[in-house]
Amino acid sequence: MHLPGTSSAVRPPTRSRARRRAGAVTALAGALVAALLPAAATAAPAADGEGPLVAPCGVPVALGVEDARLTLALPGEAEAVAAQVLAGSPAGRDVDRVVRDLCRATSTAGATALAEEAGARLWRDAVRTAQAPQRAGAPDRTDDRPLYWARTALRVALQEWAAADGARDAAPALAALERTSRGLDDTRFPAGARVTRVLVSGFDPFQLDAEPRRSNPSGAAALALDGHHVRTAQGVAVVQAVVLPVTWGGFDEGVVEEAYGPHLVPGPRDADVVMTISQGSPGIFSVEEWAGAWRGGGLDNALVSEREEVPPAPAALGWPQPATDAPAQQFIRTTLPAEQMLAAGTGPFPVELRERISAWTGGTREGTPTTTTEDPQPGWLAAAGGGGDYLSNESMYRANRLRLAMGRDDVLGGHLHTPTLVYPWAGAETTNAAFEAHRRSVVDQVVALTDAAARAAAGERSRGSR
Repeated sequence: MHLPGTSSAVRPPTRSRARRRAGAVTALAGALVAALLPAAATAAPAADGEGPLVAPCGVPVALGVEDARLTLALPGEAEAVAAQVLAGSPAGRDVDRVVRDLCRATSTAGATALAEEAGARLWRDAVRTAQAPQRAGAPDRTDDRPLYWARTALRVALQEWAAADGARDAAPALAALERTSRGLDDTRFPAGARVTRVLVSGFDPFQLDAEPRRSNPSGAAALALDGHHVRTAQGVAVVQAVVLPVTWGGFDEGVVEEAYGPHLVPGPRDADVVMTISQGSPGIFSVEEWAGAWRGGGLDNALVSEREEVPPAPAALGWPQPATDAPAQQFIRTTLPAEQMLAAGTGPFPVELRERISAWTGGTREGTPTTTTEDPQPGWLAAAGGGGDYLSNESMYRANRLRLAMGRDDVLGGHLHTPTLVYPWAGAETTNAAFEAHRRSVVDQVVALTDAAARAAAGERSRGSR
């Protein structure tokens, strides 16, 4: 995941939580519903796919930046992009159903149970859609946006529901929704000596202020890969997947460690491969050689900027982390089977091993970093891994920092960057055949490259080379 214009060269390296927010947006539930739906649909829940997207039983809430994008519409359009994406989708029907049930909930515990089940259903439906055969006239199987906007809509509904009664607390329900709708509760692997286990992660759509119709091929690929099986010469490989938030705050709370940590604990169901995935550069796949321990200040989906060394995960989570008084490991090298992935002939896009890094080579984070394809040297301070200094780089860094801290040199780990999507829009449409075909080609090649990594890992394990 690359952000243009986030060079580390000119800004002083200070810990900065520069919250460049567009401002919290206060909105009545009725006003938000009206912005999302035709007026006739706001009075009461209607047929599946046409009901309200927020709780009509709620009261005004201050929406954070990411949630407020639920009302974003294209210039000259009355209907929000989120409503158009959700219309007629399984995710849209799930939202309608949950909102109706939520308005009958009377306790925090009841709302939390509802949110937990709703998130799991959103995830299951998204995975089922992604892995179903593409039918003529049906929504594109690789569209990750309904899951994202449905989660956002339910997050707003839960906040509005809680605000209607001082005895209600939305926090447990919001946490349950976040966990289950990202697949974090759905990553159990089968045991067995002939099973190779692969855990991958993708990301939400991002940079939505400039273009609210954006998709993220890494998130779409995660949905296509969850529960995926591929035959190997040694047996079968099973893939499990999660989708990560595009927020520094989510990473600060340990979402990467919580996703990967349980599968790095030695046991009969532990992972053989951990691979983070994100959107990268136009027209090419990149297996990243290095991850760097630096946040370069790019704005996330909450319009928060962080510029600092990658911090440890919260101690309360219990995952081993570097000592706070010890120098951070500045770069971590991939152990993915890059040679086999590049040689697999997956197509249509070329695949490279990207070896470059950026580092301050003088022992302090002053001046302009050096970009090089040399291996990092002692005393160099990370400015960027091969994949940059944003959350994609950090997902690789965190997952593999934890892998190494847990002594799992036998687990292959690293990051895959996909080509960026192209958006050949004609007017105010939210999808078209060219866009969908391009996204499918990216997603299908992610699956093929994951299969190549899984087969290579199975072969290495059978030879006892790791």
